[in-house]
Amino acid sequence: MCDIRQDIAGKTKYDFQNPDALRVLTETLLKKDFQLDVQIPAGKLVPTLPNRLNYLLWLEDVVGALQLPDDQTVTGLDVGTGACAVYALLGSRRGWHMIGTERDPDSLEAARRNVQKNGLDNQVKVLEADGTLLTGPLRAAGPVHFTLCNPPFFDSDPADPEAPAPRRPPPPAASTGVLHEVSCPGGERAFVTQMIKESAALADRCRVFTTMLGHKSSVRPMKKAAYEAGAKEAIATELCQGWTKRWAIGWTFEEGLNLRENVKPTKQTKKRAPVQCVVPRDLDGIQYNVTEVKQHVVEWLQELKLEVEAGNCNKYYASYKVTAWEDTWTHRRRRLREERRAAAAAAGSTSDLAPSPASADLALSPQRAADTSAASDTSDLSCRTDDTDPAAGKRSRCDSGEPSAGAGAPPSAKRPCLESALGAVTLNERRRAPALVFTLFVQKRGPDILLMLQLFKGELGSEGVNGVLLFLKRKLESRLAVHTTTGGSGGGEGGAGTGLGGGESSEGQTVQDAAAQAAAAPVKTVSVSEGVSRAFNRLRTHMKQRLNLSPADSAGKTQQSASGRSESHVASGQPESEVGASKQDPAAAGEGST
Repeated sequence: MCDIRQDIAGKTKYDFQNPDALRVLTETLLKKDFQLDVQIPAGKLVPTLPNRLNYLLWLEDVVGALQLPDDQTVTGLDVGTGACAVYALLGSRRGWHMIGTERDPDSLEAARRNVQKNGLDNQVKVLEADGTLLTGPLRAAGPVHFTLCNPPFFDSDPADPEAPAPRRPPPPAASTGVLHEVSCPGGERAFVTQMIKESAALADRCRVFTTMLGHKSSVRPMKKAAYEAGAKEAIATELCQGWTKRWAIGWTFEEGLNLRENVKPTKQTKKRAPVQCVVPRDLDGIQYNVTEVKQHVVEWLQELKLEVEAGNCNKYYASYKVTAWEDTWTHRRRRLREERRAAAAAAGSTSDLAPSPASADLALSPQRAADTSAASDTSDLSCRTDDTDPAAGKRSRCDSGEPSAGAGAPPSAKRPCLESALGAVTLNERRRAPALVFTLFVQKRGPDILLMLQLFKGELGSEGVNGVLLFLKRKLESRLAVHTTTGGSGGGEGGAGTGLGGGESSEGQTVQDAAAQAAAAPVKTVSVSEGVSRAFNRLRTHMKQRLNLSPADSAGKTQQSASGRSESHVASGQPESEVGASKQDPAAAGEGST
């Protein structure tokens, strides 16, 4: 029946293309690992145990999120349990009470036989399904904690109802099951959509509804359909084992379960390398050590209104958990300008307001001020004055004869001002998730100090982490400084004593005096951009003085130098012929040339 062969290399291989071999293998694994004696009829769907186990392990996390008492029994509903009743039997091994539904008569009888053979009649019940997916079973079986389902994944072809739609390549294992177990009109989307519509009217009968999906493209539309049906929360996970990959979604109509926080997705994601940068050494006012650098980095992050939670810290290493509820680093300069304008406008509007006569009376009478403030604590909660000056003759709503909230009114009706001021949050509002969560590392690595940002979660993703790192880089560049000295008048057009292109010191100042003056000059710290600009200007001035000379100036300087040489030689008594000879033969000139 089961075909075990050896290839040319002598390796033993199991024939997964044989449906009988798959059935025997599944029955053997259930017997060996779970002590379940199961008989699967020929021609029926053979369940893949690894994916079924992954689904049940994810359901254990869902049940844990319900926070049930320890003495309460967990009850689950398996929609379409099949001839094997694998979910119901495996769930009973975890101590759950399971209810299975099946509409096929042969599969229904086989499932009941498997339950009786294992002596699980008190924990597992198999019911005959009616035309509905959830309504009939939940009305008949009573409330449950969760539902699970393995729907038909494929869409049946209208032209050939006996064949599933060929949307996938052939699987590595043999296909098992009858037509209604693997396909239906509309495929899994139509099946799960019908389940979601029925679940909207059964919110009081089940706490969490779940189902498996065979196509990744169906995950997002089904979650959207759940929210449109009124679900408070919807989650999804990936079930990957071996060659087969499946997905599961869950939704609930109950408030406050927080499935996203309590049920972690099992999707295997590659760990991304952190983004990093090297901290420059020449920082103005910051010593180059981990303690100083991390202190300033944390202050810069707090400027962005980020929540910074310290982790492990020492003199070589520091880690922080950083949470951002919104993007506050993009277009930061524009936002700061808008905030300054709004603050200036608010300051101008408040300065134009004149004190009212009532406030003047309260300032003159302390006892009256205390009595009035005590009375206003109760009166302002039930009535609201107009936003105009009381001296203008406007009366409050209480004095205008409008009906006020009576004693039997709800607190929100009695305190409209308080409710609007505090911004009361109702239970219907879902908890807002952070936009970005990442880990910050400040680490000493060799002679350098590194800033590393590791993404954890958040809708902003890697773009948000890169934006924060860019903000920190700009902060570091703003603190990066170059040191220049303010020189005297001999610095040339550049203005600094050490500038390029500086001429001789004025009024016969010697080189030693100029150097001493430059050394004693105060040190001025400028930014990198300003220092580069000054150096470029000095270099340009130097090039103009050395290279960009006009022809007239060149001729004049040449003539002046020639006349100067002639006068010097005439004064010394040396003829011009000897001057030319000394110019041609420096060795013959001797010491006179020097």
